[in-house]
Amino acid sequence: MVKATSWDATAEKMLSLIDDVAHRQQKRRTTLAPASAGTAEHRRTVVLGAGPAGLSTAYHLGKDCVLLEQHERVGGSCRSFDERGFLFDHGGHAMTSTDPYVLEMYAMLGTASRSGLQSLMNGFLPQLRGQLRLNARVTRVLPSKHRVIVADGSSYTYEKLVATVPLPTLVDLLGEEAPARVRRAACELRHHSSRWVYLGLAAGTPLHVPCRDFQPDQGIFKRVVSLDGPALALEIPYSRRDPLPSDADALIDRCVAECQRIGILDTEAAVLARYQFDLPFARVELDQGEAEHVELIRHWLRARDIELAGEFAEWRTDPDHVFLAGKRAAERVEDALARKFRPGVPRPSMAHLGAHSTSTS
Repeated sequence: MVKATSWDATAEKMLSLIDDVAHRQQKRRTTLAPASAGTAEHRRTVVLGAGPAGLSTAYHLGKDCVLLEQHERVGGSCRSFDERGFLFDHGGHAMTSTDPYVLEMYAMLGTASRSGLQSLMNGFLPQLRGQLRLNARVTRVLPSKHRVIVADGSSYTYEKLVATVPLPTLVDLLGEEAPARVRRAACELRHHSSRWVYLGLAAGTPLHVPCRDFQPDQGIFKRVVSLDGPALALEIPYSRRDPLPSDADALIDRCVAECQRIGILDTEAAVLARYQFDLPFARVELDQGEAEHVELIRHWLRARDIELAGEFAEWRTDPDHVFLAGKRAAERVEDALARKFRPGVPRPSMAHLGAHSTSTS
């Protein structure tokens, strides 16, 4: 009785009524696939995204878990690729840690020194006890039905969902099931995007850089990473207000010219491999107002059995190591499910309490 009349429950009910009206008046922001009418497979837990946070979450959850990844390989933004004999890691990541548990996981997964971060991500594959689905792009998330819809028409129901995709992306997948206040909060979240350009150079090409990873004080680059090969990884930030100076091959040509202009490369340097990779979510911004938006979204999701794991899902500027983020998300899931399915302890009746009070008075 107290729970039903508490201020939290009353406020939630009032907000839900307001949102119901807003839903009927507001058109959808994005075009989403219709919910499939087919039979859904049931899993105890569904994990969205097989980047390092998603892989860690699925590993720690164990059996009766399905991990859904939209690409043909695991790793997310920590994938590696080969371009004309040069091995590049997406996004210029360097996964280092001094945490004892993370170091244990590194030892289990293997080294990424010679085969790129992809080999570290692939190290999870023989360790996963649940199901992994690649090329499984999620098109809808239906919290009211505890259901996830995949682009091929298949679907899964769940007890708990763990999302490692960026928080605004997740809210978009909810469609109108997310109340107006949650959608508005997601629209207020700010972030930085980056385009990474990779240059593979002829053997013996000198690189005039002060260190392996630095931020030049001129040019279009935010970050320059010197790689073995020799090679360069160049980060160019962009946004809607400050778009890229050019695109496609023209952007790579501009990067080569900039490297020569500011003295990183000699003018006669031979570029053997050229590649670029877009990182729509590179860094989050988080002030007090945005922190309140994130907490509002998180509270709404958690009440509907959706947990978040990873920097962009949790929208944090000081994220835990992604392996720890996955571990902690799995622990929250296990704890919540244990409390949900733990048999309740019957409360004594009012008559019994009255009799006990009389006997002790």
